[in-house]
Amino acid sequence: MRAVSIAKLRLRHDMTLWDIGAGSGSVSIEADQLLPNGEIYAIERNPQCLAFLKENLGKFKSRHINVVAGEAPDCFDQLPDPERGVHRRFGGETSGRFSRPLTAACRPPAGCDPMPSPSIP
Repeated sequence: MRAVSIAKLRLRHDMTLWDIGAGSGSVSIEADQLLPNGEIYAIERNPQCLAFLKENLGKFKSRHINVVAGEAPDCFDQLPDPERGVHRRFGGETSGRFSRPLTAACRPPAGCDPMPSPSIP
């Protein structure tokens, strides 16, 4: 399911991606292989998940992933505008809380494809 969600993002080698609710980093790590000239911002609020995320980034020798310890969408203003974004439903949050600010932040003219991925842990 993760591969399908990432394929739907239609990533190009030089894009900026926001991974909201990055968890263990699986989406960010896989996308890192597809973005050799891009940047990924893995946004996570849970301290335990942040520890796993950082451990996995080292284990998989990730190159272009920036860890953002913060609450979405509050931390969006400190990040560069994305061309794509992915978020998961968790903790009773609604996807609109993230989709609207994510879509508004996306860099024109490419626009943004906020990709909700509720099935990705």
